[in-house]
Amino acid sequence: MTLSCTKKVLDLVKKHHSIETEKSAPSFHNWYVDVVVLDRKKHFLFTHADSLFSFFIYAGTQQQHRNIHDLFTEKLKELIVR
Repeated sequence: MTLSCTKKVLDLVKKHHSIETEKSAPSFHNWYVDVVVLDRKKHFLFTHADSLFSFFIYAGTQQQHRNIHDLFTEKLKELIVR
């Protein structure tokens, strides 16, 4: 999965990865991530690049921030199984 994060997300997660200069072909694997504040709590907003399917995940603690990819895959599996 390719998670394209905004600067706010990268600062919150405190992980910086190299930036890909080439655009990848549209597929299921391209997702955008942003941070949104709802009721004074931070949530990650995941949006699929092509279909614009979106869902929120509570940002939680600093430990959970480090495992953003795991949080994403668990929530996506949960949504697909429903």
